[in-house]
Amino acid sequence: MMQKNILAVDMGGSKLLAGIVSPHGKVLSVVRAELPRTYDASLLKSALLSLLDQVDTSSCVAAGVSLPGLADSKTGTLLYAPFSGIRDFKAAQIISDRTKLSAAGDNDVNACAVGEARFGVCQNVSDFLWVTVSNGIGGSIFANG
Repeated sequence: MMQKNILAVDMGGSKLLAGIVSPHGKVLSVVRAELPRTYDASLLKSALLSLLDQVDTSSCVAAGVSLPGLADSKTGTLLYAPFSGIRDFKAAQIISDRTKLSAAGDNDVNACAVGEARFGVCQNVSDFLWVTVSNGIGGSIFANG
C-alpha cells in the first residue's frame, strides 16, 4: 500500500528546504538550497524549481509551502517578502505545476504553529501564541484548537 506522504517546502529568507513528510509528521527526507544575499523573483523561481527536481514526490498526495512574509493562504501566494522585496510570487501554483500535486501555502509562522499543534509541543493545548525568531520575527495566535 502506498503511503500518503506530503511534500513540504520551506521558503526562508536565506534558504529553501523541501522534504517528504509522513502522515504522522515524520520527516523522511530533506534537500536544501542556499539563496544568495539578494535575489529577485526570477532567481527564486529557478532555485525552487531546481530544488523540486531533487525530490522524489511519487509517494506524495499533496504539497504545502511555508512563505516568508505576507501570504495569501487561499492561493498560496507570497504577497510580499520583506527581505527580498518580492511581491505576488505564486509559490503554491509553481509547486503544483512542477509536481502535479495539489499545493497550499501560508505564512511560515502560521504553518509552524499548525505543525506544532498537530505533531509537536502544542498537541495537547487548544490556545497558544507561537513566536518565531530567525531572519525576522513573527507570531501566530492559535485559538480554540
